[in-house]
Amino acid sequence: MNKQNLLIVVVLVLISAGAFAYVNKTTVAPSAGPTQSQTSPKATLTIGDVAYPINIVPGMTVMDAMNSLSSTGAITYTSQEYTGLGAFIDSINGQKSGGNNYWMLYVNGTTTATGVSATTITAGDVVEWRYEKSY
Repeated sequence: MNKQNLLIVVVLVLISAGAFAYVNKTTVAPSAGPTQSQTSPKATLTIGDVAYPINIVPGMTVMDAMNSLSSTGAITYTSQEYTGLGAFIDSINGQKSGGNNYWMLYVNGTTTATGVSATTITAGDVVEWRYEKSY
């Protein structure tokens, strides 16, 4: 093989290698982290001075969020189910309702018109339990 043919073969090999590297770079992009569709919408459940992030799923109720937090050991609570009314929270983290003080449910700073088992949560909501005197 003469020098001219050898040079042509080397140039073709380099062009082929460069084209392969270029195609590889443009078709395989590195991940830039989770996309919006990969992250769950969030809300916050606050008890006293402690805020707990909640991953929201469609139709989630405050009771669902409480169950989720309880299953991880983040909180403890007791509740009682009343036919036709739903669940009522009796205690949270050892603090029991009684006397004139009860756990009151707020969503976005407003008391709820529905109970814990019927109040749904959406992304961005701030759910808060306050231990207050009953009126």
